[in-house]
Amino acid sequence: MIAAANAGIRGARAGVPFGVLLGTLLAPILAAAPLQGQAALPAPPRVYHADSTAAPAPFGPGERLVYKVKIGIFNAGEGQMSIPDLDTLRGHDAYRISMTIRGGVLGLRVDDEYSSWLDVRSLQSWRFIQDIHEINYKSFRHYEFYPERRLWDREDNDESGPLASLTPLDDIAFIYFIRTLPLEVGKSYTFDRYFKVEGNPVTVTVLRKDRRQTEAGEFATIVVQPIIRTKGLSTSPTTRGGSPST
Repeated sequence: MIAAANAGIRGARAGVPFGVLLGTLLAPILAAAPLQGQAALPAPPRVYHADSTAAPAPFGPGERLVYKVKIGIFNAGEGQMSIPDLDTLRGHDAYRISMTIRGGVLGLRVDDEYSSWLDVRSLQSWRFIQDIHEINYKSFRHYEFYPERRLWDREDNDESGPLASLTPLDDIAFIYFIRTLPLEVGKSYTFDRYFKVEGNPVTVTVLRKDRRQTEAGEFATIVVQPIIRTKGLSTSPTTRGGSPST
């Protein structure tokens, strides 16, 4: 279930689902069944102090979204997007965002994890980590962002490059940034904030309004399609969640 542990962050609402349809991720389910033999004991929510300087956002620490993963007609596993907690990175308070996709079918396994540190005030990325384990492909990348030096740096090798923006965003942070926007159906929005120069511009097209049925009820959503020039972000339509229907 979604844990409402973010009451101290300005503008944060832990109960707003955001169904991200990245390739095989389908409609969200907001409660994952515990494994057999495990006791489903909820952890006590962590308390965060109010921060009047935090940017208004429809998410916060404690939010956890669980998804069914399918490959064609086959149930293939589970995906999660969550904000486990707040962290401090080089003196900056940040949401620590996690996205995982785990599953497989017919002996073919996928075990991917993405982590992003998103500044609570400026909504920019400070760190991005990819740990991908897929069929015939493995990749680990650890990026650090230094806007004051206009530089991104890969900690797992000697690669570095110029930041495209003083307020950069990575693949996962861009999804959460989109959630803060007052989107209108039929409009397209263009941003030059992807951290790599060659990944810009990023275009977000608002396709339509939709409704999604979940175990928590029916939710009003907006379907958007982010398009990026690199292989990072998917071009599959993405569903931004709203409030449950009455």
